[in-house]
Amino acid sequence: FIDLRGERMLIDPGYYKDKPTDHCLPLIGGEGPDQPRGWTGTIIACESRGELRHLACDSTAAYNGAARRVIRHLVMIGDAGMILLDDIAAAGPVTAQYQCGGATGSLGAASVGIRGAKSRMRMDLFGPRVLKARLHPERSLHDEHWGYHFADCRHFPVTAAYAPDEKTPLVTVFLDVTGKDRGPAEVKRAGHTLRITLPGGRSATFAFVNGRWEWEG
Repeated sequence: FIDLRGERMLIDPGYYKDKPTDHCLPLIGGEGPDQPRGWTGTIIACESRGELRHLACDSTAAYNGAARRVIRHLVMIGDAGMILLDDIAAAGPVTAQYQCGGATGSLGAASVGIRGAKSRMRMDLFGPRVLKARLHPERSLHDEHWGYHFADCRHFPVTAAYAPDEKTPLVTVFLDVTGKDRGPAEVKRAGHTLRITLPGGRSATFAFVNGRWEWEG
């Protein structure tokens, strides 16, 4: 989930429900992660370097053989924005899922605006060239009398289907555009490196090392 200026912009209604389509986790070959008996995700990185904070979780085991690798990286760059990189190695198609807590609007084929009561966030997807974001109708949060039933947010799902490519991982960038929208981040791919630069110049770099993506700083 993502909170921006005190408002819920990405939510996890699946915390109270058990359907794979209620989460912000990817579907692989149409399947979400299994309901575990114990912990099946492993935190493999949790570190800070100045204003950059990085977290990585390996959830491969939760997909019960549907993928050779499922690692999610999150990098927060101060208050400028957040980067999500999904390092997925699988044969089946992938559907990225984003459960938005405010009304959504298209800003382009793979760009979405999320509107809260007072805050605005833009979400840009970078990956395969044919990648498109699909905005779904609002869903009710009042089918369960607990959890988000009492929350001051709404539920607008967004999905994006794509064929996974280890060398071209899906990168999603979230930006605070409450005051002014300066456009999307810039993603440059060169060889085995990937650099994401936010409007204003702050950046994060990943490298494909030993068969998987690693955060370089």
